[in-house]
Amino acid sequence: MATAHPASTAAAFSVRPVDKHNLDAVLRLQVAADQKHLVAPVERSLAQVAYEPLGRALALFDGDTAVGMLLLYDARGDQKKPANQLYLWRLLVDAACQRRGYGRQAMQWIIDEARRQAYAEVGLSHVDAAGHAGGFYERLGFAYTGEVDDGERKMLLRLA
Repeated sequence: MATAHPASTAAAFSVRPVDKHNLDAVLRLQVAADQKHLVAPVERSLAQVAYEPLGRALALFDGDTAVGMLLLYDARGDQKKPANQLYLWRLLVDAACQRRGYGRQAMQWIIDEARRQAYAEVGLSHVDAAGHAGGFYERLGFAYTGEVDDGERKMLLRLA
């Protein structure tokens, strides 16, 4: 069950590696019931990234309160299709924390991180189902590539 969280302030927002100190807080995160078909639960995400050397799990915080989680994938090391791309593998914001700007702040952090690490682009995909976040990503400058992978529509943001 999600608990109430304080209102967001830009100065309090931070992105931290998921580790033994914040794991329990991250495991308590969950999306709204009507979004469960759009994003995998935290437990599945952490299990998947544990077995993917090119992936990393990061927690979103407002002060000391976990408000979300994301997984990133370094496509430069991909054995099948290497690309100079930082791939947003998964993003979720806790149901009690949505509509407070955390998703937008997380996306800005990802874009800034991609620039810091000299990636040419940021990629992502989303489930093509009711309630998807495609419009949100488009407002941030992402464009559809026309590709669909395992039922998910791919999007791309080219960095200057």
